Amino acid sequence: MAFVPVPETAKVAIVHSRAGEQMVNVFYFRRAGSWGLTELQQLVDEVRDQWSLAPMSGLSQSVQFLRVEARGMRAQADITTTAVVFPARFGGNTSPALPGNVAFCVTHTTGLTGRSNRGRTYFGGIAESHISGDTIQQAMADYLVDTLVNLRLVVTNIGWEHVVVSLYNNRQPRTTGVTIPVTGYRYADRTLDSQRRRLRGRGQ
Repeated sequence: MAFVPVPETAKVAIVHSRAGEQMVNVFYFRRAGSWGLTELQQLVDEVRDQWSLAPMSGLSQSVQFLRVEARGMRAQADITTTAVVFPARFGGNTSPALPGNVAFCVTHTTGLTGRSNRGRTYFGGIAESHISGDTIQQAMADYLVDTLVNLRLVVTNIGWEHVVVSLYNNRQPRTTGVTIPVTGYRYADRTLDSQRRRLRGRGQ
């Protein structure tokens, strides 16, 4: 697909490693007006610091948090930066992690209907001690929702807004991407999901 610009918006990738495979969560943040490398670097630094606290404290020690990567989406040739995690940060739960493709899904809500108006975060690295059968414990599910609530608060305090980005309309690429502000987070149930791209050997 050809590049679709998204005004005032940055794409942020949170990169982990588990059993030699990368595990990536992607978010979009918008900042009104013009911004440059200073603002983007502040964003990735804050995301790194917050993510190191939660969810990493609750995830399995089998998972390592590596870095946060960001790039502007305003043009195909936009600024980019990275915040490396140093010293190394591993999950705080001593229980082994579930298989790489197993994840818990939290939906980003916007108050609007339709797939283009919501996002998702698939949390991998869930520890076995937080699972009963195919279901994640209530406390852990709520903790992961709170992770996103707190992340949104942190970025809001430095002038960024968590948004959902729509790059398609009626299955056709847009000329310009559309952003929809995220208003909350929820999960449909506590049943674990499968993120097939995280199967071993399939990359991100």
